[in-house]
Amino acid sequence: MLFEYRAIGPDGGHLKGLLSAEDGADLDQQLAQASLMLVRARPMTQLRWRLRIAPNVAVRDLSAFFSALAQVVQSRTPLLRGLRAIGAGTPNRTLREVIDDLVNQLSRGRPLALALGTFPAVFGPVVVALVTAGECTGKLDLALRQCQLHCEWHERTSRQLWQAMTYPLVLLGLTMAMLVFLLSWLAPRMLAFLGVLGQTPDATTVSLLGLAQFLQQHWALTGTALAATGVGLAIAALASSDVRRMLHTGVLRVPVIGTLLRRVDAQRFAHFVAVAIVSGLSTQRALEVGILVVRNTVLRGRLVRALEQMAEGATLSTALGGAAMFTPLMLESLNSSQLTDDLGPAFERVAHSAAHEVDLIAGRVVTFVPTTLTLVAGVVLVWVVAALFLPIYSALSMETLYR
Repeated sequence: MLFEYRAIGPDGGHLKGLLSAEDGADLDQQLAQASLMLVRARPMTQLRWRLRIAPNVAVRDLSAFFSALAQVVQSRTPLLRGLRAIGAGTPNRTLREVIDDLVNQLSRGRPLALALGTFPAVFGPVVVALVTAGECTGKLDLALRQCQLHCEWHERTSRQLWQAMTYPLVLLGLTMAMLVFLLSWLAPRMLAFLGVLGQTPDATTVSLLGLAQFLQQHWALTGTALAATGVGLAIAALASSDVRRMLHTGVLRVPVIGTLLRRVDAQRFAHFVAVAIVSGLSTQRALEVGILVVRNTVLRGRLVRALEQMAEGATLSTALGGAAMFTPLMLESLNSSQLTDDLGPAFERVAHSAAHEVDLIAGRVVTFVPTTLTLVAGVVLVWVVAALFLPIYSALSMETLYR
């Protein structure tokens, strides 16, 4: 049987991983032989293993699940009976299996937050933190509503970002397809025709011929090398925090794109902190868990340092100012609200302000990228015309002249 475990190493650090063992005692013995002390273990069922590889639960399905569960809590329906009813009406097979497992866990006395935490691929730390706060404060229905709003917000922002990038990506694909057609199919035929006319190719034509021949002879190797480079960088980013930090640092330095990513993470962070405070989490705990939704590791590290500065006595606006994610107006809003202890709405206003800037920057990206790609395509067309059609036109003109 495969177990997912969490253990403490000889140096006191926490470790987690997967290990095959006959039962819990065998797992404990294997870890003890490796000088590890078992803290927690659970068997990796087929469902959890499948979710770890390919979670198949859309955000809209989670939003509907939390909406239905909030109605169950508000109507004071027994949670187990409500979950069974929700599972029976859920069209997503994977989520239905997850709900069945949640019912089994709750029937054994496990709290809802802990049960949700056993499916990190479906219910992330944000959801677990919100439900935990709701169970502790007695506002579970409010926490579940905030989970629903968080899922809806996540789906909406992801859809907006994807819609903003769809047109540039399509245009990029068409530009690349045009280049491949010109270099791999049209160029060799036009150059062969040029040879029939007896024209000696100039430097521009020779450069185009060399590139076309290279693509014809090594297109498979070139494509494989590019794909391998992309896959290698992705694997290295997943396996090494240093590589991931280097890539994230480089992305933040790209003009416009870096600013866009900063505002997107600022929107994520501020929105979750606002939701967490409304759900009953303390400001400190909301800020700590809010860091988990920040995608860029460099910005996440800056936020961690901001919390350390707050622990040393720095104000909220001063500490967050060092993260280089928020505008001065956003920081001033937080500074004013900190004096009145009204941070939940303040962070929501910051999230709205960041969302507005994301829309503006995304609009500039949508305008800038197609223009740049059009210029690139124009330069390539000029190159192709100069390398192919002008020599052919010259040869035909000379032949007409001699006639």
